[in-house]
Amino acid sequence: MRALVFLLLTVFFVGPAQADQAQSDQTRADLTKREKIAEILKAQHFQDELLAYAATARELIVADARRSLGPGFDEQATETLFDELRKSLKKHLEGYVADLIEVYSEIFSDEEVDAAFGFYTSEMGRSISEKWPRYSKEHARLDAVWLQRVVDEALKETRKAMEE
Repeated sequence: MRALVFLLLTVFFVGPAQADQAQSDQTRADLTKREKIAEILKAQHFQDELLAYAATARELIVADARRSLGPGFDEQATETLFDELRKSLKKHLEGYVADLIEVYSEIFSDEEVDAAFGFYTSEMGRSISEKWPRYSKEHARLDAVWLQRVVDEALKETRKAMEE
């Protein structure tokens, strides 16, 4: 989702960037819209970000299960479940990316895809792309802290309401 927001901000506020000299206009023109979208997703580190979010979600779920279940928490079963979820995620990722490319293709015009592609193949776009994994890691960490606060407060308020 953040990647999509970043794409929209890039397209509408940064504007089309000049393509790098190494990326000729002819080569860019030869790529299909779907190929450009696939390159945009790669530049946004979409797959890495998805796997990072899955790992963050795992940590939150395990921490909550430990707290909620106490001695009834089965560490081995939980590890097995998350290993299987990770394998399934990787197995189905290619199909998900294909579906996502289709959605991008339907929502964004050729001109918008060209603008985003131009940005991500520019020097500035490559620089942002290189820094994106670090940003995503920190963002995921902050998301986890924030979400834990929200969940803890909701649980506290639910318990309080149930006691009344």
